[in-house]
Order: sequence, then structure tokens, then C-alpha cells
Amino acid sequence: MPFVIWRNRTTTWFAVVLMVAGASAATVADYGAKADGTLQSEAFQRAIDETSARGGGTLVVPPGRYLVAGLFLKDGVTLRLEEGATLVASTNISDYVSFRSKMPADYDETTEYRTTHSSGSRPSLLHAVVGAIGARNVAIEGKGTIDGRGYVHRKKPKDPRRWRDVLFYRCRDIRVEDVRLRNSALWTCYFKECENVVVRGVDIWSQSYWENDGIDIEARNVLVENCTVDTLDDGICLKNDFFGFTVENVEVRNCRVASCCNFIKFGTTCFGGYRNCRIHDCVLVPCRESPLYAHHLRGGPQRKGFPGVTAPITGLAGISVEAPDGGRVSDIRIWNIDMTSGCVQTPIFIRLERRELHPDGRPGSLEDILIENVTCVNAGWIASSITGVPGLRVRNVTLRNIDITTKPGAARELFSKPVPECERAYPTPNMFKFHVLPASGFYLRHADGIRFENVRIRSAPGVELRPPIVADDCTDVTCENAPLPVAGIPST
Repeated sequence: MPFVIWRNRTTTWFAVVLMVAGASAATVADYGAKADGTLQSEAFQRAIDETSARGGGTLVVPPGRYLVAGLFLKDGVTLRLEEGATLVASTNISDYVSFRSKMPADYDETTEYRTTHSSGSRPSLLHAVVGAIGARNVAIEGKGTIDGRGYVHRKKPKDPRRWRDVLFYRCRDIRVEDVRLRNSALWTCYFKECENVVVRGVDIWSQSYWENDGIDIEARNVLVENCTVDTLDDGICLKNDFFGFTVENVEVRNCRVASCCNFIKFGTTCFGGYRNCRIHDCVLVPCRESPLYAHHLRGGPQRKGFPGVTAPITGLAGISVEAPDGGRVSDIRIWNIDMTSGCVQTPIFIRLERRELHPDGRPGSLEDILIENVTCVNAGWIASSITGVPGLRVRNVTLRNIDITTKPGAARELFSKPVPECERAYPTPNMFKFHVLPASGFYLRHADGIRFENVRIRSAPGVELRPPIVADDCTDVTCENAPLPVAGIPST
């Protein structure tokens, strides 16, 4: 049996543990692979193919630096990188094989993927140092390293064909454990339209280039635990670029996440939606360095810097839940998130809009969200927000046991203007033109059933002119065990 399913006692969904089959282990050296600086993709692929043809097994990579590109794992194969072994990515895109080439000849990707916001996920644009398509019962394990060398793109225009370190597409029963992933040229570790995924003990450092998220989850039945992520872009990110697929039954726990963008994120794309996801017991910390993404908060707009951002290394949203593209988002629970390192500008960002519609014409929805036991210090002037757009409302969000200490001092002229709707804008906490909202804690708009239970919003020493909570076109906003004044609720 390739995998076992068990019921998690603390949640209400099912997770997966993989037990990759294979009676014997061979080394890539047995197939002629050499750590001599020349391209070794052919020898590695031959080793993978023959191991799978024999019924599967473990393929060991001994210590050394092996230059490779575009390796495709096959059914039943575990690639074990021994400590001291490094797969070094070729920097020549022509050495990579497009995932589209592995699809049927008559496959038309334009029928499944939008050509706008999901264009980066089309098979013709997918490349990876190590990946798989349609494979079952596969794994990457060991104490070795995959080095994507994404820094070669720093002075080049963005190229959608850039390679990920690891990419699984439409695979089942996958495990990635203990490996070190470095310097990806694009999203570092991506599970696209997969089922039954375990990611455990993975260490990611990806500071080389734009759009290099840490772990991207577009999958069902997923367990991510005990991982360390340090990236310029989103840390742990649930994506959904395919309207025929719902991301569901996901648990992320006991991870340490550093980001210069969003630490924990649902989105940006949300075509098929998210359901039954649990994220808990994670610590958010500053990146070890921030060589490129400084402009994201300190250098823009027009490289003048966002108001109030003074930290040398900081990130944008601690928790971001977005539904801009017609997908349905429901039953999301997030708890025990530590933001006390002072590196998060916006603790919580929840956004529903109509950037895209589902192919059946329906708009998206965002409801039944519970976020509890969150502590954040030194939050910036880009306040937390829960917003829909006219005719599209966020429903039933509970914030429980939240303790936020904000940075005071925003001048009145920065937050006294009307907040624009931005109905089809890229969803991000700093999307509202002037980047400072009229509340110090939470700005609410086009939302129903927002409950604050034991929520504390405090300012560090200084003058804070904004009320803790501002509600615009909202109903059923309640505060329990928290004496928080709520400004701007219209009479009903």
C-alpha cells in the first residue's frame, strides 16, 4: 500500500502519510552521473526511468555538486539527496523540458487556464530543476540541497519560463522531507493540482529573485509541518489557478516563516476556491536579509517609501486571505500565530472582490473564517482590513484572542480621505492608494457578521488619532470582552 490515511484528532479533516515503496536502493553513479561540472540530466533521468520501470525504489545521490535541469520523477521513485549532495540548476533555459511536452499532443491549455491572472501556471510555462507530472508515490528526501541559482536573473527582464526548484503537477501521493531548497528562480516548491502531499522538515532560503514564494499549495489533502521558510516573496501560500480544482483539506503547522511580502497567504489567484484549511502554531520572523525587495515597503510608491515603514527588514501581511477571482472560500481556521518579532506591517488582511468571475458567471464568496490566538507587536500604519466590494460581501468572520500593538503617529491628512473601492485591483494590504486606512486596528467595509472576541488593539507610546475599528456599510459587527469603540457603523 503506497500511503495511509489517518484522522487528525485535533481537526476535522484527513491528512496523508506517504510510505514510498521500493525494495532496493541504487545510486545515480551507477548510471554514470558525475559531479564534474558538466550537465548530468541525461544520466539522472535514465536512473529515474529505470528505477521506476523496475517497480520503484530509492535512488541515492552521493555527496557532490551535480549540474542538472528538468528532471522528471516517475512512479514509485524516491530521490534521496545525501548530506553534502547538491543538485545545481543549469542556468540555460534550453536545458529544461517544458511540462507541456509531457501532455497529450492535442491538449489545449487555454481551455483550462485564464490567459490573464493565471497565465504563469500554464503547462507551457512550467519548468523545474526536479519535478513530476502525473506521477504517483514519489518523494524527495535527505539532507542534501537543490540550488536553483535564480540570482542569474537579477539583471534580466522577468521571464515566465523561469524554473522552480521543485514542481509537482497533477501528481498523487507525494513526500518532500528534510531537503534544503535554495535560490529558486521562481516559486520554490509548488504542488499544482496534486493530491495527498506531505512536506516535512524542509528548509527554504529563496532570496534570489522576484516571485520566489517558499511553499505554494494548490492541492488536496496536504500536511506541511516543521518547515523553515525565508523568502523575498510570499512564505507559505495557497494558490488556485485552475477553476476546475478546489484546494481543500490542508494543514500547515509548526513552521517558522520569514517573508518580505505575505507570510501566510491564500491567493492571490482564487479560481476554484479554498475549503477546510487549518494553519496553526507558526512563528513569523524577519528575513535574514532583504537584498532586493526593499522597494516593496520602503522604496515605493515611486521609491519614496510607504508612510510609517522604518524597519530595515520587514514584511507586509502576516495572514492574508483573498478571493478575487470567482472562487468560493470557506471554513478557514488559523490559530496560534506569533508575530511578536515586530516584522509584520499588517497583521490580518481579508479581501473579496470581482477581479475575475468564475466561468459559470458567478462571483466569488468569502465566509466562515476563524482567526484566533494571534499576537502582533509593532504593526504599521497599513492597518488590518476585512473588505468586500459593492454587491459582494464578506460574511461571518470571527477574530478571537487577538492582541495587536500598533505604531502610532499617522498624520490626519494621511487617513482622512475617502477610501477607494479598487474593485478589480491586485489584492494587497497597501492597495488603497494612499496606504494608510482610517482605523488603527481594523478597517471593515461591505461585510456582515464580523465578531471581535477578546481582541485588544493598543498603541505603542505616542499619539494615535485613529479609532481602533472603523466599519463602513457593515452589519452585525460585535465586540465581546473587548471595550473597542467601533466608528462609522450606519444605523439599520
